[in-house]
Amino acid sequence: MKPLSAQVVTATNIVSNALARAAVVEPPQQQEPDKTYEDIYKRLDRTLAGFEKADPAKIAIKEGKSFKAPIGRNVFDFTLEDYSAQFLIPNFYFQVVTTYETLMAKGVQIGSPDTLP
Repeated sequence: MKPLSAQVVTATNIVSNALARAAVVEPPQQQEPDKTYEDIYKRLDRTLAGFEKADPAKIAIKEGKSFKAPIGRNVFDFTLEDYSAQFLIPNFYFQVVTTYETLMAKGVQIGSPDTLP
């Protein structure tokens, strides 16, 4: 399993790349992995700020239209709906859950107490 910082980096990159792909602009350059918790918080703040200032009017990919998404070394054809359902949501969810599980395994108390013994 990758370290905690890599999980956060991947989750935030998924969001940033999705916003860029929807607007048909070049995704932001990937940054070096975060070294400190302060770096992680800054990354989260930048990602949230980018998400909050995203303009729905600038979404260039319309429902049902296909587009190419480079993922890893491959390029895939997606519609916006398929991209969201088959890549964006499952991958983002996996990274966030893995981050949560990593923190819980290290004894960090997050949110409500566990409901399972």
